Amino acid sequence: MTNIASFRASYTAKRTAEINAQADAISALQPGDGITVSLWTDAEAYTVLKVTPTRITARMDAAKLSEGWKPEFIVGGFAGHCVNQSEQTYDYQPDANGALVTVTLRRWKDEDGNERRMWKQAGTGTRAQGGSVRAGRHKFHDYNF
Repeated sequence: MTNIASFRASYTAKRTAEINAQADAISALQPGDGITVSLWTDAEAYTVLKVTPTRITARMDAAKLSEGWKPEFIVGGFAGHCVNQSEQTYDYQPDANGALVTVTLRRWKDEDGNERRMWKQAGTGTRAQGGSVRAGRHKFHDYNF
């Protein structure tokens, strides 16, 4: 096996393990736990309502920026560039009127034929941008876009 082929096989195996570990963490969630659904560069936090082996229903949380954090802008970008957006934190509360989301488990084979699993928002293509899901509540607003 050439060095390039060996590197590719090693990288593929490592990436498949990472993707599957993320899917397994989501599969283990219970009602009341939190998930995050990406919306391109922004992300919203949800509370899990119902879990089946291949489908999760969740409701969007009310998320309020934590006290003390303010965006810091410098000149650049469209109108300015937020230099501290990675530091933003939120306080979360259940929202009885929050939007519902359904996420589904996707399965496909990697380049070496090993199964990969990923949770994505229903209606979003498996390899499409946005709609990716991760365990935990991690709202994020991209001030630079």
